[in-house]
Amino acid sequence: GKAMLLCGTLYDTQNKNDDAMTAFNKALEIFRNISTGEELNVSLALSNIGIIHARKAEFQEAVDMYKQALEIRKMNEDSEYEVAGSLFNIGNILYQWNKDDEALLYFEESLELYQSFQDDEDLAIATCLFKIGSVHWRRKNLNKALRSYEESLRYCSHAEGDVDNLLMSVYKGLADCYFGKERYDKALDNYVECLKIQKVELGDDSTEIANTCHCIGLVYQKEKGYENAMNFHSKALEIFEGNCDEGTKDCSASDLEMARILLLTSQNEEALSRLKNHLSKYCNDDDMSEHVASVYELLGTTQRNLDQSNECIASLNKALEIRTKLFGGTSGQVANTLIELGLAMENASDGSDDAISLYDQAISMYQEIPDIDAAKVAGAYTRLANLLDEKGNHEASLQSLKKALKIYSDCNGIESVEVAKSLYRLGKAYDRLGNYEKSAACFTRTIKIFRTIDDDYGVYVSQALSFVGRNYARRKQFGKAVELCTESLKMQKELIGEVELVDIAHSLLNIGDIMNQWGKREQALQFYEEALNSYEEAVGFDSLDVAMCKYNIGVLKKSVGESETALKCFGEALKIHRTKEGDKSLNVATDLFQIARIYDSYGNRKKALACFEECYRIRSDVLDEDHLDVLAARRYVSTIRKKMKQ
Repeated sequence: GKAMLLCGTLYDTQNKNDDAMTAFNKALEIFRNISTGEELNVSLALSNIGIIHARKAEFQEAVDMYKQALEIRKMNEDSEYEVAGSLFNIGNILYQWNKDDEALLYFEESLELYQSFQDDEDLAIATCLFKIGSVHWRRKNLNKALRSYEESLRYCSHAEGDVDNLLMSVYKGLADCYFGKERYDKALDNYVECLKIQKVELGDDSTEIANTCHCIGLVYQKEKGYENAMNFHSKALEIFEGNCDEGTKDCSASDLEMARILLLTSQNEEALSRLKNHLSKYCNDDDMSEHVASVYELLGTTQRNLDQSNECIASLNKALEIRTKLFGGTSGQVANTLIELGLAMENASDGSDDAISLYDQAISMYQEIPDIDAAKVAGAYTRLANLLDEKGNHEASLQSLKKALKIYSDCNGIESVEVAKSLYRLGKAYDRLGNYEKSAACFTRTIKIFRTIDDDYGVYVSQALSFVGRNYARRKQFGKAVELCTESLKMQKELIGEVELVDIAHSLLNIGDIMNQWGKREQALQFYEEALNSYEEAVGFDSLDVAMCKYNIGVLKKSVGESETALKCFGEALKIHRTKEGDKSLNVATDLFQIARIYDSYGNRKKALACFEECYRIRSDVLDEDHLDVLAARRYVSTIRKKMKQ
């Protein structure tokens, strides 16, 4: 058996996967035929088989093998290190398989085990933290990714052994996070640290170095350091061309960024030459990709800057043709290209009417408005923005709102009602995109303008105040958040009639949530109870809003030890959810989960188990089997059953 393990390992080093698999399977068969004493060798064979499956992207088989190995190692008291390693490896396979939720659980369990060891496990801990950060990065949770990468870096700093390969990845992860958070100085620092190690470990001409140079170039572009950006993109392109075919995607990306920099620095002739060369070098006549459309759009912008109107229009029409085939005739991409064509027509002699026609075509994809003047264009942009927003195309909506705001500002003045309303809509768009700083700035200007006009726009002001308050809450500035949301609530109560009671209830609930986040449970409870009363008056005693309030009150009561009151609240919420949403609702499952935990705390395991089991059935029917809520319910069911057997 050991000989076959060794054979498998030797085949593995020679990348002979099939031969390695045969040898490891033979070893497994031999060890299993031995009655006792070879459990660890069985686990070793299973792990090696899992490695081969993972390499062949046979992820389910790989996970199955590793889980069998893990169970064996868990039964051996001297195998804690192997258990931690198996947990990590299962997490890694799940990560490759794009099962991030489940992978995260295994990485975290592995990390906890490594941290419990008394020996120096800094490198293993750092590796676990890096993988946890990578999961968060892929889920676009930049703050959690950043914290994990920073912790990984801290452990790397005093880990023994060769940590450079890990450090490269950690610095790259940190840089990507900072870039995503628009903290370009920090991004640059970390990309540079990554680059230093890459030069030592990988040599000066690796594609990894080219990728890092490309990223550094993008940082300098954001910071308007165009000379440095050009140098790094040029270096990236040189390395890519030395390692890849000249027509590859990586080469194309760097070359296009260099053209973009030339355009940004008003080197229009050079940009024109590079873009034309880019088309001949990286694109072909049959290529109908978004990349090619972007090249033609940049080319049209450059030609417009050079007053080459006919050429500009031809380039933008090519971009329009490609995007129409790719995205259809009613997409935001096509509308934006039509607007670019409108700009080109405005620069052409006697082209203003054609420009308005093109704008109308773009907007008529969403609302048909013939022969409109500038003010109506602004209104149409607003309607287009609303339509795009309803379709989920928030970025295109934002751009349309910006156009509308500019037109209204030019036509009606920056302190006009139309501008205030546009700013209000723009604030909501930024809020949905998660750009809370810009959202708050728009709402603040909205409030200022409306307050200088008259009191007829109190509803707008109250809602804008509420938005700004929630933005402060997101930044953990709870005092300011409560101040603004309370002012909003006061205005809404004064505007009763214009403002529905249910909207006042929403505001009360919102303040309760902020108080709860702030840790002020007593005040949160007061607002939740007032919201509950308002909801009951506005929409009845059995509405889902009432159930939400009862649930929130239950959570607060449970947190301060008032389990009986909490149990009653959860029970009432459960009754409403069953009536309104049916027995298979996730809200029903959530209520049952809370009720079960209270019964468990009482020692009433029979009732606890019944609730947990129903919760688990609902969640497993609705959610994926590796969803955290499913796993949590299953874990509690298993734990209660074990307690009852004992």
